[in-house]
Amino acid sequence: MAAERLQLTLAVSLHASDDALRRKLVPGMSRYLLKDILAACQHYFNHTGRRVTFEYCLLKGVNDSQAEAAALASLLKGLNCHVNLMPFNEVKQGNFRRPDTAGVMAFRRVLEDAEITVTQREQRGTGIQAACGQLRRQSGSS
Repeated sequence: MAAERLQLTLAVSLHASDDALRRKLVPGMSRYLLKDILAACQHYFNHTGRRVTFEYCLLKGVNDSQAEAAALASLLKGLNCHVNLMPFNEVKQGNFRRPDTAGVMAFRRVLEDAEITVTQREQRGTGIQAACGQLRRQSGSS
């Protein structure tokens, strides 16, 4: 993709700062090690000059701790990137929970203190179970 020099933003679903947790959260991507993903991202940046976006869904008690934020900051240090934080949208049948606002802000601060650009996805529709991930679950699909 880097060789094509297309005006695209490369977005990578990261969701963890280590391979073991990422394997649990994103099992379909377990064949790709973080070191290889980051090397490919650096290659992409070197050839295109375009920063990489990392998608990071915050799950309460799973990947939202200050230690996880510090590990993520360390992992991404030196890479021209941007992290898109997405607090989890809860569903009644789900096992994961959404972190509270203070926890999300604390996680974000750790990244920003490490000079990593962060945005936080605006949540819409959670109150009526119509946010990202909720409609599919609500309809009975798996």
